[in-house]
Order: sequence, then structure tokens, then C-alpha cells
Amino acid sequence: MKLSFLSAVLFCTVAVAQNAASIEEAKIKKVILAETTAYEQESLEAWEETVTKSSEMAFIYGLADGNRGHVIGYNNIKTLVQEWMNGEEDTYQFLERSDWNIKINGNQAWATFREKAIVAGETTIGEEIRILEKIDGKWKLDVIAFIF
Repeated sequence: MKLSFLSAVLFCTVAVAQNAASIEEAKIKKVILAETTAYEQESLEAWEETVTKSSEMAFIYGLADGNRGHVIGYNNIKTLVQEWMNGEEDTYQFLERSDWNIKINGNQAWATFREKAIVAGETTIGEEIRILEKIDGKWKLDVIAFIF
């Protein structure tokens, strides 16, 4: 009888922990998608709601045309993102994400995934990583990195 009770408690504990992890993973995916949507809609205000605004924040990118960069600090990244949003040649269109891999460790997490998008009229697959921090109960992006 005791063994059955302990087994039931263990099973319930594992089920609750798995459910909590999947809820957090959904929140992480939601903030990643919100950052993309804000960029597509050229809403700097909405984009700012998705990031930590830290002076140590990092933005690393490699584009199909060979353009690449490594920008540190919220103010510098905000300037770059605003330039890209205002650019005449902005032709990015998100299509889908796949191959999610998310690891949560307390108030920090990382996510890797593939992103299918149209860039400069060509459909391409990007390899992406995000590192997030949970601040006041909300996941925020602290590192945004992608290679298309």
C-alpha cells in the first residue's frame, strides 16, 4: 500500500513538473515570436518590450549577403534594429520555426531553432539561438543570434 501511494505521489510530481516546464517553454516561444512580429511590423516600442535592455545584451548576426555583425549593449542594438526597421531594403518575412530545443535553468533559458523566412525575395532557413532572462516573472531576450 505504501509503495502504491509513493508511486502515485512520484507520478503526480513528475507530471506537474513537466506541465510547468511546458508552460515556461510556451512563454519563451511567445516572446521570441513577439520579437519577430515587432520587427516585421516595424514597431520599436513592441520590440523593446521583448528584450532585457541590458548594457551587456548581445546581438550577433550573419546574413546571406555576407553582412555580419556583433553588437553589444541595448542602446547600440536598439540603434541597429531601428536602422533595419527604417531601411528601404528591408525584405524580411517570417514563415515558420521548427526544430525547437529549449533548456530552462532557473531564471535563465536558451532556445535554438530553425527559422524559415523570405529574405530579399529568396526563401531561406536560418539557424538561430536566443538566450533569455526571466525578469519580474517575464521572459526577456538578452542574446539574439542568427545566421541566414
